[in-house]
Amino acid sequence: MAVISLVCALVSFIAIPFFPAVAAIALGFVSRQRIREAAGRLGGEGLALAGIVVGIFNVALCLGVLMLLLALAARA
Repeated sequence: MAVISLVCALVSFIAIPFFPAVAAIALGFVSRQRIREAAGRLGGEGLALAGIVVGIFNVALCLGVLMLLLALAARA
């Protein structure tokens, strides 16, 4: 699940910008919780964290671009 989180985060830069990033954030948090509950039997906490960080960055970038486009449209 941690790998899927990171893959979704990376895909959000290539294909559809927003929705895979949101999925990456959600999957990252769920996988980190499952990894903690597994008490050492599961790995990939770094991958899950990377998926969360990259997903948040992508969402922030998308929102910034949207705000910029709205501001430019309001000026026109």
